[in-house]
Amino acid sequence: YPDDVPPGCHIPQMRVEVLLEKAADQFPNHPAIHFYSTTWTYRELLARTRQVAGNLQKLGIKPGDRIVVVLPNSPEYVVLWFAAQYCGAEVVPGNPLYPGRDVAELIRRTDAKMLIGLDVRLEPCTDALQEVSVD
Repeated sequence: YPDDVPPGCHIPQMRVEVLLEKAADQFPNHPAIHFYSTTWTYRELLARTRQVAGNLQKLGIKPGDRIVVVLPNSPEYVVLWFAAQYCGAEVVPGNPLYPGRDVAELIRRTDAKMLIGLDVRLEPCTDALQEVSVD
């Protein structure tokens, strides 16, 4: 590295959702996500995240719970990931191309409390739920 590049940097310890809140405070109208023709600002991302977090909590998600998320890389995945952090839950990523038996095994191995999937790939999720139940 060049001489003017420090050998390290201070990274404050804080929960990741606090980083999103700080970004939304400092850069509310800056793009946070650009995906195909969709752009969300940090303010929009934070608002969507809080809405989904509230819905997850209403559905019974609490700190320490695991949520299997079977979605492709998309803005919705980012929102769900941040929303889970707000709830103190853990995201267990699942491949949206998994067949139902693999999704069911993922639920079993992680003791997940919830499964979230993509509507166009609903069949593997419903197949999985025939093999294993989530709360």
